[in-house]
Amino acid sequence: FYKEENSKFSYFIDAFFDIVKTRADENTLLAQGLLLTILGNIFYLKEFTAKEEQIASRYLKYLNKTNVLFRYIFDNYDKDITLDDMSATVNLNPKYFCKFFKKKIGKSPFTYLNEYRINQAASLLLKSNAPITEIALNTGYENMSYFIRQFKYYKHCTPSDFRHFSKHKEQSF
Repeated sequence: FYKEENSKFSYFIDAFFDIVKTRADENTLLAQGLLLTILGNIFYLKEFTAKEEQIASRYLKYLNKTNVLFRYIFDNYDKDITLDDMSATVNLNPKYFCKFFKKKIGKSPFTYLNEYRINQAASLLLKSNAPITEIALNTGYENMSYFIRQFKYYKHCTPSDFRHFSKHKEQSF
C-alpha cells in the first residue's frame, strides 16, 4: 500500500518512522497521531484485506483508549488522580489497567504521571518566579517533601537548585 505517487501518504509514513527511531517519550503522542493518520489513509484508499481491517480496528481502539487517557492526564495532572480515575477513563478494571499501561507505555501509570508532573514543575520553575510551594501545588503535589523527593529522583537536584542553576546558566551565555 506504500505508493510513491501518493506523496502525502509517504510523507506520513516517513515521518512516523523518523519519530519512532528517536524512541523519545515525548514523541509518543505524535507517533500515535501519525499512525492514526496512516491508518485513516489506508481505510480511505481501501488498501486493506479483511484481516488487516480487523487488526487496524483493534489498534484504533487501543489508540483511542491511550489518547483519552493521556488527554485526561494532561488536563488533570494538577489534581489528585487515583488509579480508579485513570482506569475509569478507558473503561478498564484497575488491576488490568496497570498491566495494560505498563505493557503499552513501558512504565507504570504513576511513574508516567509523576514524570509528567515533574517536567511541568521544571518548566514552571524556569518560566516563573512563583514560590516552589505554589508550583508543587499547581502540579498536583500537596505534600512538599514528597514533591522534593520526586523532583530529586527525576531531575537529580532540588527544585530550588534547579531554578538557581538554570538561571545561572542563562546568565553565563
